[in-house]
Amino acid sequence: MALTEASLVDYVTTELGAGVWQVELREKQIKAAIQDALDEYSRRIPLLGYGAITLSATQSKYEFPDIDFGYGIWEVSFVAPDPKPSALFYANLLDVAPIKVGRFGEYDLFLRWRKTFMKVTSVEPEWMWDNNAKILWIYNPIEQYKASMFWYLPKRLDQVDLVHERWIKDYTLARSKYMLGINRSKFQGAIPGPGRDINTDGKELKEEGKAEMDKLLADLFTMQAESPPVWA
Repeated sequence: MALTEASLVDYVTTELGAGVWQVELREKQIKAAIQDALDEYSRRIPLLGYGAITLSATQSKYEFPDIDFGYGIWEVSFVAPDPKPSALFYANLLDVAPIKVGRFGEYDLFLRWRKTFMKVTSVEPEWMWDNNAKILWIYNPIEQYKASMFWYLPKRLDQVDLVHERWIKDYTLARSKYMLGINRSKFQGAIPGPGRDINTDGKELKEEGKAEMDKLLADLFTMQAESPPVWA
């Protein structure tokens, strides 16, 4: 069953002893702990977004005011629909251009030569992403080229990989435990009770929650995205 805010709130309060004694945490605090867990998880295993635009030789500025690019565009690849070795741009500039292609291997040679040629003659397209203004700047755009864009997005609870749901639950609990420790630490010393004074465990809860969060963050860097099943 996919994780939900309600199920995580119930899990955390149960683990912290709800029903046996009072848990001094508001639901908003537990939901904040859930968001903290998602933020940390998404930085390591984000959701991939992608798209493509057709370039114009007269345009260098491409604006995207209505698209959520999450953590920002991290890669742009430039693709020609059907590069031909016989194009005038290549055939008339260098005599060494491999313009006579008959087999796949020769065509592959042309594509690799073409990439090198564009670099040494400074005609290869380049890009820069302005995440604040949501503007993609293209240096030296080439007509009929397509720019393939890739970006990372934070994940929602229902997008967490199945094998990583336990990490989300454990980190939410550890973060909630830390916040509960802060709440209980506001009561200094012993609290007078009907039978005897009551000592709070705020300091211990804070230390325990912090240690668990540190361990879970270290474990996060060893985790990999979920792989599809392999059928024999």
